[in-house]
Amino acid sequence: MPKRKRLKIAIIALLSAIYLVSLVNASSEMTFIFVVKNENGMIYADDLQLFNSVFSELSNKNEGSYRADLVDNKNNILFSVKFNLGLGVLPTPPAECINQTTGEVICELPSLERDSSYVTINLPYFKNANDIGVYKNDKLLFSYEIPVAEKFNYLILLVPVVIIALFILFLLVAKTRPSQPLS
Repeated sequence: MPKRKRLKIAIIALLSAIYLVSLVNASSEMTFIFVVKNENGMIYADDLQLFNSVFSELSNKNEGSYRADLVDNKNNILFSVKFNLGLGVLPTPPAECINQTTGEVICELPSLERDSSYVTINLPYFKNANDIGVYKNDKLLFSYEIPVAEKFNYLILLVPVVIIALFILFLLVAKTRPSQPLS
């Protein structure tokens, strides 16, 4: 086999290997953004989006009386995170209620009630994730089935590979075919 042809085959193999590695890592670079809303005490899923970004556990506080479990179709917990979702808000204290030396609040402040609140929760992407269960004090409030549209489609990544492979094949065939003069 000529040296030039071996070099072309090696380049094609290298490009294919790089692409396959990117396919394997693609799911680890995806994040679910899940929005839970509390409207007058009624708690429900408001939105779920799949983003092309690396998941970070630092994006969630992981504290509170609520919990979201990302589970597969066999109810195995893939990821779990705690969160708060309340309607009460502490107002900003007036200057006379703040100790000038320590910065502590020294007055009793009433809690203001809102009609609604929401929390945005970041969850890592798992290709076998099936639904998200939301709990308060270990009692299931609701389960949200992940729509198929929010699951990562690996076939999308296959299209560029096929196009590149066909282009390279076309170039190889064009180079090996002897040119013929126009008659």
